[in-house]
Amino acid sequence: MTPEAELVLQYIQHTNRNVFLTGKAGTGKTTLLKKILATTHKSTVVVAPTGIAALNAGGVTIHSFFQLPFSSYIPTTDFKNNNNGLYFETKQTITRHFKMQESKQSIIKSLELLVIDEVSMLRADVLDAMNELLQFVRRSSLPFGGVQVLFIGDLWQLPPVVKPNEWETLRHFYQGIYFFNAWVMQTEPPVYVELKKIYRQDDADFIRLLNNFRTNNITPADYEVLAKQVDEHFDTNKNKGYITLTTHNRKADEINEQQLRHIKTQEFVFLPEIIGDFPEKLFPLEPELVLKKGAQVMFVKNDLSFEKRYYNGKIGTVFFVSENEIEVFLPEDNVKITVEKYEWQNVRYVLNEQTKEIEEEVLGTFVQYPLKLAWAITVHKSQGLTFDKAVLDINDVFMSGQAYVALSRLRSLDGLVLSKPVAIRQILADENILSFTQKNAAIRQEDQLLQAKLEYLWQQVSETFNWQQAHDDFYKWIATWIPEKKSTRKIYRAWAEKQERLLLHLKKVGLQFLQELHAIFTDTDFRTDHLVQRFSKAYTYFYPKLDELGYDTLFVLEQAKKKKGFVLFVEQLRVFEEQHIKMVLKLLKTNKMIELFGKQMDFSTDNLKQTNAVSYRLNHLTAIKEILRTQMLDVTEEDAIDDDLKQIEKPTKTTTIDKTFELFQQRLTVSQIADKRKLSVATIYQHVGKLIAANKIAISEVLSKKKIAELQKLFSGNEDKTLTEIKADAPESITWEDLRIYKASLQVKN
Repeated sequence: MTPEAELVLQYIQHTNRNVFLTGKAGTGKTTLLKKILATTHKSTVVVAPTGIAALNAGGVTIHSFFQLPFSSYIPTTDFKNNNNGLYFETKQTITRHFKMQESKQSIIKSLELLVIDEVSMLRADVLDAMNELLQFVRRSSLPFGGVQVLFIGDLWQLPPVVKPNEWETLRHFYQGIYFFNAWVMQTEPPVYVELKKIYRQDDADFIRLLNNFRTNNITPADYEVLAKQVDEHFDTNKNKGYITLTTHNRKADEINEQQLRHIKTQEFVFLPEIIGDFPEKLFPLEPELVLKKGAQVMFVKNDLSFEKRYYNGKIGTVFFVSENEIEVFLPEDNVKITVEKYEWQNVRYVLNEQTKEIEEEVLGTFVQYPLKLAWAITVHKSQGLTFDKAVLDINDVFMSGQAYVALSRLRSLDGLVLSKPVAIRQILADENILSFTQKNAAIRQEDQLLQAKLEYLWQQVSETFNWQQAHDDFYKWIATWIPEKKSTRKIYRAWAEKQERLLLHLKKVGLQFLQELHAIFTDTDFRTDHLVQRFSKAYTYFYPKLDELGYDTLFVLEQAKKKKGFVLFVEQLRVFEEQHIKMVLKLLKTNKMIELFGKQMDFSTDNLKQTNAVSYRLNHLTAIKEILRTQMLDVTEEDAIDDDLKQIEKPTKTTTIDKTFELFQQRLTVSQIADKRKLSVATIYQHVGKLIAANKIAISEVLSKKKIAELQKLFSGNEDKTLTEIKADAPESITWEDLRIYKASLQVKN
């Protein structure tokens, strides 16, 4: 991992500072994002400006998550709309859109890290609207309501879109339309980290050329280099493996359709399998994939297998195609690949009611071969792709950054052909971007890291020992009992007063301890060992008392559940039970953080593994159940432990194939697994094939001995044949799934 990538991880894991992660095309921003999501201990949500960008990042769109209106936003209260046909939201009007469901508000209140991908397309006014919502829902005046924000993107790629008549009004409030021009960004600029190591290109001359384009330092020598790549008569029919990058959808579609018509072989149409909720606006590919043998195609996803045979943007030729099988030949590698379908997921974020953690819920899936015709593609759709050979038809670029995006798709100058000379106006960078990046690139962000870590630790410590609100809430609650003459809940009066006294004691001592810790944090001679020692002693003192508080509240809650007339009491008590357990868990987590800080270890999700709310409750409920049963109280064993407490540990992130394996181990049928996972039966069979190839499932667990023997005869001596050819000689009892599964079993290494 590069020093820059490590710096980003440190800021995300150990601080609450906002971060802008940028870098040239091919520097590994997406890879680092995956690393962050896999290791962060923070409740995280990923959003992006467009549906496709959100889908590729594994998140949701900004407008769907924040439920924002599509009108432009003016970040003031005194703006008045005129009658020019445009409507602008303001700080006053936009709050009417924030009347969201309690479940969505709970997610936003629990949010610790917000990731915004493809931030080059994010408008300044949209970011200010997001800030307004976060502050409103979280009731915090801090930037973004106190949520840490990770911005990811390359500002030299596709810019935000704003209509000229909208900009006529917005320009009176914003110096520019980029995300860094937002008002909220002026109060607290993000930590700026640029990834420098380029993985896509290894051609030093080409890398220097692209750098010069980014910084407006284009030299006559650069134009000479580009001039050598111009070939106005280049014929892609005679030079196979080249893709044409153009500026408009219409051009790209015409080229692809024309080339496909020239091929006289049989045409096959593949439709996606759509399960559940997957709206057309989110489709990652065209609704129909039309192929013929000999068609030039491009992979649109990376190979997830160990072999890594192809990548997003890899060009090949359809070698064989039938209704049930596609083989693609990769001439540069001289290999044939049997293409398997890929699944894209439409997700939404939900709050787990038991663990209070943000989780993804799959709403629907889009399953299709990860291929598209590749004689031509638009510059816009080429973002994120890597090409070995391409013809750039970019003479009429209409957006800032298009020329750079097109050029940076190539691995080297060797594979670059320009259909016409490139004009200066097509490659000049935006002065707004240059000013922002040059100012931030000069700052040594490493110098701020230790201070940012201490500020974050102090924030966690402050939240841990400030129990003022917890005491006030409980005190106000029991104060409402006094005027009730016939209240049934008065039987718990003595218990409630005891809890209030304990909370009062915790509040007073906690605030005193905070003062002591504040002195340690602000001491010019800050000593880590001193902090660790004091916190350890405090933990030893406070934990038993907090544990007693949580245990007693849970005990009364379980006892009251079956009592008649206690429905409202139980509902009210649930709120305090959740609050008190949060206090315990917060102390546990902060104590672990202090230990890790003292050992100079990362705050990763693995290092911060700890008891969660579900397991904490279950551990105490086991003891409570026994007490209540022996005392012959009216709580049964079944009532004492809710069904939803059976899942103790927080589930680890697993691959889609691992999820299928888990359900297979539960003896579910393929149809049952498909129904449960919102996937097609064919997709689950594909997973089963991979599990057999990985030696996790034996083929005998899926197919009968008789069918395995039949398949063995069919494949004997025919290993080089396509499945379509083998299927032609097979009896009707042998299905396509049988063939694929048996072929997968041949890959098992003994």
